[in-house]
Amino acid sequence: FLTGKYSKENSEATSEFRNRFIAAHSISEKNWKILDEVKAISEEIGRTPIQVTLNWTMQKPGITSPLIGAKTVNQLEENLKALEFKLTPEQMKRLDDVSEVEHPFPYKLIDLMDLNLGKYGKPSWTKLSGIGRVKNQAWIDKMLHRA
Repeated sequence: FLTGKYSKENSEATSEFRNRFIAAHSISEKNWKILDEVKAISEEIGRTPIQVTLNWTMQKPGITSPLIGAKTVNQLEENLKALEFKLTPEQMKRLDDVSEVEHPFPYKLIDLMDLNLGKYGKPSWTKLSGIGRVKNQAWIDKMLHRA
């Protein structure tokens, strides 16, 4: 999807199973916004959307190798050009911001209840392993029958 092959104008699924699968699982308003940002950055730096996407993925902590799906030697060569540059911290932030994952239950519920997790009041996947005490810890302990 983030190769730039699809656009809102040509997002109709074809009879090819792979394209139907992509359409069913990738096409959402959020993903269109991510794709728009990928395309904007690719135009700014003179790279293809897939090169921007692969480079962004490679710069993410914990990623050891992005998966590429080249069907031809030319596609493979184009994908490997993602190794020739680095996105700036500002470009990384733009992509991270537009693609931020909505926190699942119970973290979304905790946000809604304004329990002020962490410094900024919003849980972060990087903080979830060590949340620590929250503002209303006594209330949480009571609700979890730990008090």
